[in-house]
Amino acid sequence: MKTIVVQIGNSDNKLRQAEWADFVQRVGGIIHEYAESIYFFGGPENWSVLQRVCWVFDCEESHLPAMKPRLADARKEFRQDALAFTEGETEFI
Repeated sequence: MKTIVVQIGNSDNKLRQAEWADFVQRVGGIIHEYAESIYFFGGPENWSVLQRVCWVFDCEESHLPAMKPRLADARKEFRQDALAFTEGETEFI
């Protein structure tokens, strides 16, 4: 099981508010398809100058080859330059 962090933003203001909402829903929908457990979803205050959100979740490593291209496709569809994807192992200490 891998711990994954996905971060997206709209700091370049390419997306109108409705487009941003659609982008968040699209990425979230993809994550929900593959995640075993979602530990966190959130972003800054809704009045913040920068729009951004983050998901932290567990995912079977075998799902990553299917999930990552779908996230990349969503990024491209919404004209975003990047989507941050961090993959790691959680250690309980």
